[in-house]
Amino acid sequence: MPLDLTETGGGLKFQAERPHLVSLGSGRLSTAVTLLPLAEGRTTLGHGSADIALQGPGVAAQHGYIENLSGRVTLHPCGNHCSVDGLSISRPVRLSQGCMLCFGQSCFFRFNHPQEAYRMKSMMPQGGKGVSTPPIGPNTESLVNGNHQPGPTYPPPAPSEREQSEHSAIVSSIEKDLQDIMDSLVMDDPPAPSSSGARGPPETGRSIAHSPLSPLLNGGGGYLLSPPTSPGAICKLQ
Repeated sequence: MPLDLTETGGGLKFQAERPHLVSLGSGRLSTAVTLLPLAEGRTTLGHGSADIALQGPGVAAQHGYIENLSGRVTLHPCGNHCSVDGLSISRPVRLSQGCMLCFGQSCFFRFNHPQEAYRMKSMMPQGGKGVSTPPIGPNTESLVNGNHQPGPTYPPPAPSEREQSEHSAIVSSIEKDLQDIMDSLVMDDPPAPSSSGARGPPETGRSIAHSPLSPLLNGGGGYLLSPPTSPGAICKLQ
């Protein structure tokens, strides 16, 4: 498989023309980067005599095969653990550019399809130079945890003449009701004393004798009948 090696500043860039797998290693101690070409036809995966030898925990003798038919690449599992983009599969799945494959528990691969990637870039705006993103506003907290940035705020519309007249009528009605309540709470002024002179308070005995009712102490607005006056007291009053 021909490779195009390019130096990019402090790194190296590998490019291939045919579909291939990029090995991400079989554990934390793996440091090599391996490109595995997928030729036309079938490429078996498993432990031992497979075309692509797998090593690591959970690896079986056979995990399936990858079939390349004129650029159409399909993974055919055979019962042992296979996953595509984190989803376990039990049926044939067509592979697409950039998908992640896992066999066993720790054998990870990235699938690259250069021709498909080129077609996808050509369909993007500006010839695949990247999708423009909207500028981030000052409120960056709205972008955390998957929230969307709120749209621009607009001032509320001005009320119409009809709404203003209805509002004025409601305010006038409320003011009138408040004025009526205040007028009802105003106490009447006490009557002025007569010009003939103020009379002294009535005698206690006479007021009790002529008053059939006396106020009820500690009561709520009621009265009790006064006790009957004895005949001797009546004679003295006369």
